[in-house]
Amino acid sequence: MPFKLIHFVSDIFNFIFKNVLRYRVSVMQKNINFYFDNDPSINKNDLLESTYKSFIDIIFESIKGQTIDPQKLIPRFKLTNPEELENYFNEGQSVIIYSQHYNNWEWGPITLGLQIKHHIVGVVKYLSNPYINKYFIKGRSGNNVSVIPTHGVLKYFDNKNDQAEALVFIADQYPKSKTRRHLVNFKGRQIPFHNGAAEFAHKYGWPIFSFDVHKKNRSQYIVALKPICLTPSDHTPQDITQMYATHLEQLIDQSPESWLWSHKRFKELIKY
Repeated sequence: MPFKLIHFVSDIFNFIFKNVLRYRVSVMQKNINFYFDNDPSINKNDLLESTYKSFIDIIFESIKGQTIDPQKLIPRFKLTNPEELENYFNEGQSVIIYSQHYNNWEWGPITLGLQIKHHIVGVVKYLSNPYINKYFIKGRSGNNVSVIPTHGVLKYFDNKNDQAEALVFIADQYPKSKTRRHLVNFKGRQIPFHNGAAEFAHKYGWPIFSFDVHKKNRSQYIVALKPICLTPSDHTPQDITQMYATHLEQLIDQSPESWLWSHKRFKELIKY
């Protein structure tokens, strides 16, 4: 299906899901109202409209990504500065990369392994449905990318060889475990963030970057590697997590409609 037709179908589903089924609309509204609070510069109704349109587009883009030739997808998901990792790879140095639900995150596993020399290892949460889980694991593997479950990260480091790899964490969701999080300043409030990536970076001295996905046009993105902390052993894990939270806040403020407002990110501070 060509992208023009995908966009047409996406517009239809956007209307049905938002206006008829009202899927996740309440969660989005509460998150937007909480995050922007009394910010007069934000039209919250317009933001909800644009956010939902992007949300449905990403669903259809994700499905398209499972069938398209990855090489043909790269021009729509182009990494602009792969040279940021060249010296680390040449020195055999592994890195940690933060990712987030910002614009299309599903095309990353399909294309980014073909655009950097590090082998990418994605840390993913396994789904309860074994058939859907198998489908997504298969879709996120290959093209110089493999995945490990969240509960397998300790084993990964115990068995790590000398291969230069990029361990990728999607770190912007609500951390359920109170023992695996840090409270950091996020939009002027104390918000829990996952601490795993920071803990491992601090312990093993792996430099930290972020994959920042910026939208050019509909179903067209550019990706930039952004340094978060290049000397993590010199900082506490909480300081590193704060660096990431500050970076995420900057991304959201730059393009609010690009973040996935549909997940229950602020559970302890608002009622969903």
